[in-house]
Amino acid sequence: MQSIILDIEATCWNDSFSPYPQETIELGACKLSMYGKLLSKFSELILPRNNPILSQYCRNLTGISQKEIDQAKNFNTVMSKFEDWVFEDSDQNYYFAWGSKDKKILADDNVNHRGENYWIEEIQDLKKQYNDIKAYNKVLGFDKVLELENIEFEGNKHRALPDAFNLSKVFVKYIDSWQY
Repeated sequence: MQSIILDIEATCWNDSFSPYPQETIELGACKLSMYGKLLSKFSELILPRNNPILSQYCRNLTGISQKEIDQAKNFNTVMSKFEDWVFEDSDQNYYFAWGSKDKKILADDNVNHRGENYWIEEIQDLKKQYNDIKAYNKVLGFDKVLELENIEFEGNKHRALPDAFNLSKVFVKYIDSWQY
């Protein structure tokens, strides 16, 4: 048994109106043993299909350049590579992300690309579970959780692998409390 802690970055715009649906542009993940030991990491950029030109806002927020996106592989190619990485060690995997938005965007991309990535539906929401564990009346954002847990963020914010890596630290701290 292993846990896959994942995060995505998606196309984004500065205003509340998005001219296009959000698409995944980066997938980052950490593979943890059943005891919380970091086994390996995964990180790949993904070329968005509907709007392959990133907004200036998105490039500034993520630090991902247009050149990097232009050289990225398509969704299905990256998902296949991701699944090879996930299943190289174990057939029993549990998937976790912070909030429900990553799961929704991945699921929408999976439909739009006619993918067969059944595991997307298995992604558990750590944001909801964390707030349930702590019995908070107000749902807390990830930055606030890191502050409360005295965990210093490592890496660049709004990049999938650093976000997944830092989420892994919270996951390990409460490893016996999550619902699988």
